[in-house]
Amino acid sequence: MKKLIYVILLFVASTLFAATPRAGEKLAKEQSFTFNAEAAPQSLDPAKIEGVPEGVFARNLFETLIISDENDKLAPGVALTWNHSDDYKTWTFNLRKNAKWSNGDNVTAKDFVFAWKRLADPKTASPYASYLTYLKLQNADEIVKGKLSPDKLGVEAKDDYTLVLHLEDSVPFADLLTQFYVLSPVPQKVVEKLGDAWSDPKNLVSNGAFKLDSFVVNEEAKLSKNPYYWDAKNVLLDKLTLLQIQNQSVAFTRYRANALDISTFPLELLDKVKKEYPKEFTTGSNLCTYYFQFNVANPPFDNVKVRQALSMALDRNIITDKILRQGQIPAFNFSPPAISAAELITPPEWSKWDDKKRHEEAIKLLNEAG
Repeated sequence: MKKLIYVILLFVASTLFAATPRAGEKLAKEQSFTFNAEAAPQSLDPAKIEGVPEGVFARNLFETLIISDENDKLAPGVALTWNHSDDYKTWTFNLRKNAKWSNGDNVTAKDFVFAWKRLADPKTASPYASYLTYLKLQNADEIVKGKLSPDKLGVEAKDDYTLVLHLEDSVPFADLLTQFYVLSPVPQKVVEKLGDAWSDPKNLVSNGAFKLDSFVVNEEAKLSKNPYYWDAKNVLLDKLTLLQIQNQSVAFTRYRANALDISTFPLELLDKVKKEYPKEFTTGSNLCTYYFQFNVANPPFDNVKVRQALSMALDRNIITDKILRQGQIPAFNFSPPAISAAELITPPEWSKWDDKKRHEEAIKLLNEAG
């Protein structure tokens, strides 16, 4: 597999390296890949994780109801088909009967119900329990606050392979939300038997394209193809190594020594990397927006006209093109352009003005603010 240096990488698929080869592509005899997760995960339990490193592990070890393909379009995951009521308050997911855990047991709707109720339960102390409230599952808010039993959560297993979501409000994009890794199923039988110890590396049972073979904290984790995964025949990699290197300089040194197949690098090396690795260097999209925030409690920033004037006068192009230089683009609203339907969000009218007009209007606002 071709090596790659990258600045920002967006993972749109459920798993990093589960894919089908391109037409005419000749694969290497040994299909293995070494990737830097950048840090050790806080946990391997989907209900107890947050952050990028955890996401890298979770998306390769677990699979949600729905995933995204290489073009960021919705694709069947554990759910083969799904539909919704006319008011978008009831969603039904029909699960694959050949979806299995890495121990060979069937993945059932009951595993999802168990996982989501466990996620909502305050006793689990999940950092993402509130995600269920964004999905508008019935009673999620009250359960997360400890006012209702998790058994009251609006998720139901009609049978082993039919999962039904009951929402409090219409959510036309509920299927999109089910892709988040905290909504992965967990093996109910294993969790009930082992408790929190179920997610220890030696005990972990997962349903994704890969299974965990070994794990050394702050060093590396070794994964291999999960033979029980429903689409195992189309998983190209036999082995996946996830390193946990937080220092970009160290990671890039490993890349140059052919001990890492993809790497970021310190910004001060940008010109050098572009020159020495022109064919390997690439940039990609990231669902992220960086911004400066005013302390509105202190003058003069308690005046909206002052804030608006400074926002107008700020030359975002200097920051993106001269300072960061990694392919970032100026932002005029919170939603990054890589997000679905971002083109429907209207930026402020002044974002289309030239510098002269923006500065003139900014001066007017400052004068009005005194």
